Amino acid sequence: MTSIERTLVIPLRNEQNRVGVLLNELRLWPALSVTEVLLVDDGSTDKTRSVVREFLESTGVSSARLLSLGAPAGKGATVQAGMLAAKGRYAVFTDVDLPFGFDGIERLFFALQRGVDVAVGARDLSESDLSAAPLARRFASIVFRMWVRLVSDTGRIRDTQCGLKGFTRNAAQLLFSNLRCRGLAFDIEILGRASHAGLKVKRIPVTIRDSTTDYVNFSLAGLSLFVTAPVAGWNVRINSTCRAAKPSCT
Repeated sequence: MTSIERTLVIPLRNEQNRVGVLLNELRLWPALSVTEVLLVDDGSTDKTRSVVREFLESTGVSSARLLSLGAPAGKGATVQAGMLAAKGRYAVFTDVDLPFGFDGIERLFFALQRGVDVAVGARDLSESDLSAAPLARRFASIVFRMWVRLVSDTGRIRDTQCGLKGFTRNAAQLLFSNLRCRGLAFDIEILGRASHAGLKVKRIPVTIRDSTTDYVNFSLAGLSLFVTAPVAGWNVRINSTCRAAKPSCT
């Protein structure tokens, strides 16, 4: 591709059992030919990278490429690497299982192309369809949103952890360049920075596409989020101009 308008970033970590499904869906995506796809591996110890390499070699898909961090660094660091390596004017990241489908991805690209700096999937909007999500997960999301509001300032964004967010190139460079939170709570720091920087942020309704979505294990990763959310909020408060901050979270 000589001129890249769009980039899709997908973080991977030990996804050998699911990445094949993702790759097959990408291959059938009509917009693949006009979208750079960055598959960013966070130091997987299984066959994730080999599956991706074999796919790229056998299909000859030139718009997709694999980036590897080597050693595990955390989801925040993985998304950061993809966003900073993106060549598109607009970059969207989502999860390996494409929980909101290509329709959700296209909605964010559409919003970015219409002039917003940051577009975020928002499960808390009344237009969003969460009927396919387990009730326990929906309840956990509500509790976590309340906690985030107490310990951080993310402006109008209440659903910080929706796995679908997009940025213009300038916004991505501004927000991700000095990211301190390298773990799951990185979204809180990013959205807080966006709010403090006065960027134009738009919430986009989403539809969870089916009940097989493999949500973050709330008992382990959820606990990590609760612990690191205040640190991410602290990063924003002492770093409202997007400069490097002292605290970090993993």
